[in-house]
This record gives sequence, structure tokens and C-alpha cells, in this order.
Amino acid sequence: MAQQVEIEFNNSLTKSEYTKLLSSLNLSEKDFYLQENYYYDTKDWKLKKLHSALRIRLFSDSAELTLKTPTGKDFLETTDNLSLKQGKLLLNTHTIKLDGHVAKQLTELNVNLKNSFYLVHW
Repeated sequence: MAQQVEIEFNNSLTKSEYTKLLSSLNLSEKDFYLQENYYYDTKDWKLKKLHSALRIRLFSDSAELTLKTPTGKDFLETTDNLSLKQGKLLLNTHTIKLDGHVAKQLTELNVNLKNSFYLVHW
């Protein structure tokens, strides 16, 4: 489990800017990795109402379950590491890991862990 304050900066690039950036940093496409992010909420949008987010992130050989909760102007990220198999199982069953640090945080937020969670398309 890891807990950290989220520090994030997003910037959109055109294809031309992206190519120029790769060239100036002497990078190629093979220097990057693919990750898939899936966001979940309860059917009554409990997490959204709490300004929080629940994500499953899949990598090529592992996964992670992360809960983002507000702490003033920032967000605290609580993450449980998962095997790729565990991550895919949670996605397919629309459930969360019931025995991890994320589950403990959700319980503290009064989110019923027996709820069916579902994919949110933002």
C-alpha cells in the first residue's frame, strides 16, 4: 500500500509537438509503456458526491486499485497493488478488493463495500 498526495500536471500536445519532444529528448515509442485506467463509482454516485474517485489501472504485468480523496486543495491517493489477474477480475465482476487499504478508506467514507461498482465513462 502506498499513500501519497497527488501531484499532477496535464498538458495536451499536438502530434507535431509530441514528435518534436521525443526527438529533443532522444526518445522513441519503445521507451514508453501502456496503461489502461478504469474509473468506478456506486450507482448513486457516492464517490462523485464526496469529490473522490476510484480507479483500477492495468499495466502489462500488474494492476493497482487507487482511491483519490480530497485533502483541501490536493488529493490523497491510497493504492493497493494487485496482480494483473486480480485487476481483471475486479473489472469483470464490478467489485473491489474487500481486504485492502482502499477498502478501509472507503469504509471510513461510509461507502458500502457490498455495493456493485460500475464503470464510469468520463
